[in-house]
Amino acid sequence: MTSLTPSHKFTYQKLSSAVQPNLQPCIKICAYFNKLPSISHEEFYTHWATVHADLTVASEMFKETILRYVQVRLYKSKDINIFNLRQTPEMKEQVRSLGADVLPFDACAEFCVRSFDDWTKFASSESFRTILAEDSRKFVSSPLTIMVGQENLIVGESITALKGKDGLSNDDLV
Repeated sequence: MTSLTPSHKFTYQKLSSAVQPNLQPCIKICAYFNKLPSISHEEFYTHWATVHADLTVASEMFKETILRYVQVRLYKSKDINIFNLRQTPEMKEQVRSLGADVLPFDACAEFCVRSFDDWTKFASSESFRTILAEDSRKFVSSPLTIMVGQENLIVGESITALKGKDGLSNDDLV
């Protein structure tokens, strides 16, 4: 097997192949999904950011198992308002006009857990299987697409609760 970077001169030695990756001490579960065709983007994002977020955080096992819960909406307008925090069809077209493919999803929920066992406890809890599943049927089109992995933090601060190692800071950048 040949190396892809045999002659690369690293600007940042912390990123060289001689240094271990900066893996964060958690598992990240990313659930990608779409809205039901019968509801508007505004209805979808409003319900997800309010009712569903509240049900999720209030559910049994959440506090015990989930370290971080983030709703990813790939766009932020100058006007901070719930209707501007999302990936709209127009934004998808803007990305396509740059020659890139866009993931075919309306949203992504990210969860950080200490172990996959913690995720299993949360996802198999009574409230997840009943209350959250029932609410999801009101606005989410099945199936979900899941990605599970570990973060290799390159630039930025680690999550304090995880006690991970920070990546490069903006001050480190040339």
